[in-house]
Amino acid sequence: MNNIIFQENEVVSAGKLLEDGGVLVFPTETVWGIGVRHDLESSYQKLIAIKRRSPSKPISLMVKDVDTALSLMEPNKKVEAFMRHFLPGPLTVLVKAKNDIPYWNHLGTGVIGIRVPDSPFVASLLKEVSVPCLVTSANIAGEKTATSWEEAYSSFEGLADGFVKGKCGSGVASTIVDATKDHLVLIREGAIPFSQYESFFEGE
Repeated sequence: MNNIIFQENEVVSAGKLLEDGGVLVFPTETVWGIGVRHDLESSYQKLIAIKRRSPSKPISLMVKDVDTALSLMEPNKKVEAFMRHFLPGPLTVLVKAKNDIPYWNHLGTGVIGIRVPDSPFVASLLKEVSVPCLVTSANIAGEKTATSWEEAYSSFEGLADGFVKGKCGSGVASTIVDATKDHLVLIREGAIPFSQYESFFEGE
């Protein structure tokens, strides 16, 4: 199954590869991503092996819409209002996971990162998969994040099960914020300044 290349209009076939447990490389509205369905530990293990990612670093969940995101986390009205305001968008929100989330999604921390991409293609792709996906940047750990098809393909040729050929958006990774505390904490700043997120969160 290695090196199957899909076009963006082949979203049903690309989604089936994920649904069947494969590893897929695809463009998002920020940078290139590589992902698997979140509930199969064997797929997760393959993903971290080919990315050479430390098994002590959790991978964020990418979901099709905010309602799906909320179904994965402990109820919190303040965080819900924040997510509904800013998502979909180039933002990853760390939240407290529900008890039934698989261990390899949070690695014992009880915290998961959730992202709702602002990309019609990625939203369509995620709708073809029956569960959320674990998605991280498409690069070998420690190397430059892929912002072009050529970079993404050369990093994982012969390793990933499939690729979607296309273009990513900004080329800047998403902002990551920790919303598990009373105040919002910046983990990584992306294209949108943290101050915009912080001012809304603190005003809730």
